[in-house]
Amino acid sequence: MDRKFVGKKAEPTIEELEFIYSHLKKLSDEEVLEEMQDTEFPVRSKGFIKRRRREFNAAKKVLETDLKKELDSIIIKRKEQHNDELAKIADSFLEGDLARIPYDATDKTQEYELDTGESLTRKELIARLRDNIFQACDKYERYRVMDWLATHLESDYLSGKDLFAFIETRPVEFINIIRTLAARKTFKGTCSVCKEWH
Repeated sequence: MDRKFVGKKAEPTIEELEFIYSHLKKLSDEEVLEEMQDTEFPVRSKGFIKRRRREFNAAKKVLETDLKKELDSIIIKRKEQHNDELAKIADSFLEGDLARIPYDATDKTQEYELDTGESLTRKELIARLRDNIFQACDKYERYRVMDWLATHLESDYLSGKDLFAFIETRPVEFINIIRTLAARKTFKGTCSVCKEWH
């Protein structure tokens, strides 16, 4: 004789709900009932399974929304950390007082007066920039400099030019780009890290 319950006894146990919910994705209501026949769970009606499916779908929708919000906040935090790291690397390109190149300097100038009293020829400025980039590769790991930061710079700020080719022709413009990015801590484009978030 089938066991039918009423009142509180008719309420499903956690184990029964877990069993039903684990089968709802793959099976129809009738198939879930068939699977339940070989268990210790009470005999249930098709209406009972339909109600569980409705509850399951509602709960799933709420959980998916919550999970998306949680993932979005994790991604935002990871983007901030990534941008902070890129800004720190970019800032290291300006070591040796390169941040002190006057803002009104141009790439046509052959000698640059720093506000420290030091002056650099165009050739010395380019050499110092190159050295700073190589030192950044040692300090921060080459892939972070050349694969991450250089990818952002080349695709969106250097008109698609190679980093070193741009520095050779427009060192002051490069310094101004780096100053802005290091201060702002935002980078356009996508490097291999950013692709994970798109």
